[in-house]
Amino acid sequence: MAELSDYLLIIGLPSMVALPFFFLDSQLDKDRLFSNYSNSMPNGAQANTGSSSSEPITEEKPKGPCPDNYLNRKTPLKELISTYQTEHPEAEMEKAIHVKKQCRLVTIMLDDVPIKQYDAALGSNPDFDKSHEGDRATPVGTFYVADKDLESKGQTAWYKALHISYPNKEDAARGLRNGLIKQWEANAINKAIDNCQMPPQNTQLGSLLKMHGKGGYISSRDWTWGCVGLDNSVMDEVYAFADKGCRKDGTFKTKLVIEY
Repeated sequence: MAELSDYLLIIGLPSMVALPFFFLDSQLDKDRLFSNYSNSMPNGAQANTGSSSSEPITEEKPKGPCPDNYLNRKTPLKELISTYQTEHPEAEMEKAIHVKKQCRLVTIMLDDVPIKQYDAALGSNPDFDKSHEGDRATPVGTFYVADKDLESKGQTAWYKALHISYPNKEDAARGLRNGLIKQWEANAINKAIDNCQMPPQNTQLGSLLKMHGKGGYISSRDWTWGCVGLDNSVMDEVYAFADKGCRKDGTFKTKLVIEY
C-alpha cells in the first residue's frame, strides 16, 4: 500500500488537487475507492498483475556499483531456504530483507547470508530519506514488519503488502528537531517501537509505507510515492518469507534494512 498521493498519481490527478477524502472512514475505504485504478501505472507503464506463476518484468537493473546479475533469480526461495537449512543444521535462521536503493535491489538474507535477490521500484524521489508526508521518498533505516496485508481479504489494493515500521525512533527525533511533530507524537512513536507495534500513522512524517506488489522497477522507472514495489510473483515469495513483529526478547522476527 502507498500513501494517498500514490492513488492521485495513478489516476492522473496532481497531488495538490483538493479532494473530499474526509468522508472516508479508513485507509481501507480509500483502497477500495481506488481499486479500479491500481493496475494503471504512470506514463502508460503497466505493472505485472498476473498470477504468482508469471515471470517478473525486470531482468536487468541499473549499472554502476551494483551486481551484474541477480542472485538465484530463477530458483524458488522456498527451495533455497530448504537447501540452506540442510547445509547449516545449527543455523539460527535469522531473517532479514535488505533494500539497496541505488541498485533498486532487494536481498533476502538468512543469518546475514544472501539467499536471493530481486529488482524493486522506489518512491519517485529515490535519492533521499523520507522525512515528511508527500515527499515521494522511500525511508532509510532499520525497521520490522509491523503488519501483513492481503488484497484477497480486502486489506490492500496492492496484491500483498508488508507494513514497514515507519516512522522509527530516528525519524521521530529528526521530525521533532525540524518542527514537524510535537513531543507527544514523538513519545507515541517511541512507545510503539519499544512495544513492537504499528507506529502512529497520522503524523506529518508520512504514513502507510509498505513493501507491496503490482510492479517492480518497471521500464527503469520508480513509480511509488515512497513504498517498495515488487512484481506480484516476487511478492508471493517475500510475503511468505517475512514474519510479523518481534520475539519476546524484543528482536525483530524479520529485520527490514533500507539503505542508500
